[in-house]
Amino acid sequence: MNLQTDCIEYKDNGVDEECIKCSALFSLSKVNVSGALVSKCLSDSLEVLTGCKTYQKVSGVYECTECNSDYSKETVTINSNQKARCLLKAHEVVQDCTNYIIGDWAKYWCNQCISGYTFQTGIGGNLCINDNNLEANCIQYKD
Repeated sequence: MNLQTDCIEYKDNGVDEECIKCSALFSLSKVNVSGALVSKCLSDSLEVLTGCKTYQKVSGVYECTECNSDYSKETVTINSNQKARCLLKAHEVVQDCTNYIIGDWAKYWCNQCISGYTFQTGIGGNLCINDNNLEANCIQYKD
């Protein structure tokens, strides 16, 4: 039996005992281990990412490998380090953005566009505007 430190309830899945309930401050998450998805208890404050569907342990740290369908895996700068995060497609993902930062209320904001695009303030959020479409006196764009 493969016991996990923060698992408090198991069930027999026919091959091994599988964790089905974690202790407080941990969440049951799917982790890719040698090509198989297994349930593991990940720390809510340190490891669990909103919108992440599966994780993999890389250099001793769990990283998100796949996001849920309504999220997109994007690069975010956190304390000068680039990390993969799941951003909500409907509200946080900006087309042609190459990097995001965390702003107020833990909301992700685009802060860098791909080459040939310029970061601009838009109605309802920020946009990456094609340089060919920039207008000299425009102060706000609509997507």
